[in-house]
Amino acid sequence: VYLEDGAVAFDGPMEGFFAVADPRAVKLPFGVWLERATAGTVELRPEVPAAPSVLHGGPARLEWRAVSAAYDGREVLHSVSAALGAREVVAVLGPNGSGKTTLFKSANGLVGHTAGEVLVDGASIEERSVADLATTFGYVFQNPSQMLFAPTVREELLFGPRNLGRDPAGFEQLVAATLARVRLDEEPQIADRAPLTLSFGQQKRLSTAVALALQPRTLVLDEPSAGQDHRNAVTFMREVRRIEGLESVYFVTHDADLALANADRILLLREGRLVADGPPLEVIADRARWEASNLRYTSLMEANLRHADRTHRFLDAAALAAIVTGGAEAERGRNDGAQPAPHGAGTNGG
Repeated sequence: VYLEDGAVAFDGPMEGFFAVADPRAVKLPFGVWLERATAGTVELRPEVPAAPSVLHGGPARLEWRAVSAAYDGREVLHSVSAALGAREVVAVLGPNGSGKTTLFKSANGLVGHTAGEVLVDGASIEERSVADLATTFGYVFQNPSQMLFAPTVREELLFGPRNLGRDPAGFEQLVAATLARVRLDEEPQIADRAPLTLSFGQQKRLSTAVALALQPRTLVLDEPSAGQDHRNAVTFMREVRRIEGLESVYFVTHDADLALANADRILLLREGRLVADGPPLEVIADRARWEASNLRYTSLMEANLRHADRTHRFLDAAALAAIVTGGAEAERGRNDGAQPAPHGAGTNGG
């Protein structure tokens, strides 16, 4: 049963749903994208992210050196070492309880580490306060209600800048700009609403705006797609990459396809240990390691690996479907006047 705008848009078997659902709005198997693209029933306007400029190179914004951390006497992280670049988009994946959230909370002082050292821009965080680290890392919690407490959205956005002594003359412009960055400016008078009266998805975007109001150089997102539909999640990640003044984005997610399509680099955690660190295609190439981390192979992953010699990077469904079907059309064009290509040749394999 599929709902749109408060009404039942479809009620029937799965195959029929695949035939009518919009793959841009609902996450569907990659084969559906190909069928729609080949039939011309979905418009492909893919936006392929720019090739990563930094992979394991340049200065590190955040570095863990043999870091261990514990909750209630139970060790959650076990001697993790990694360095994240100042201009990278990095996604952290792994099963529940693998230490993903703890990893980043240890970086901004919200969780203490029991061993090792955490460095930010080459210096230990030991002498820095949580408030001071917030000017480097804009941290967005998985549950937005953990960071929303003010009586209005406007006051929520200005709480941090006020406490850091920022110039009040620019506050109204700051509120307008941060709401626009997360597409909350579309609702009239939202700045005067109570934050906890917003929907969960709106609260999620507001918590991101709160982090951005401090104008951090790096944004840390814990489950950015939680409470968002597929279209909003894809749009949100695309817009985050474009935020002016933001140098890097690190995020934790259970949506592996979203991570692989948007990150320059993947960290894979299992049982508090780092088991993989590299470009998306490289990390998913080891299927046994991937599935041992309780992660499922999707049709989009399989298609990206099949076409990796053409793309050289992991692409989202729209971008990959455009390349695959475009290649098929080009092949049919070269065969004009010669033996006709079989129906659907070059498209069904994805």
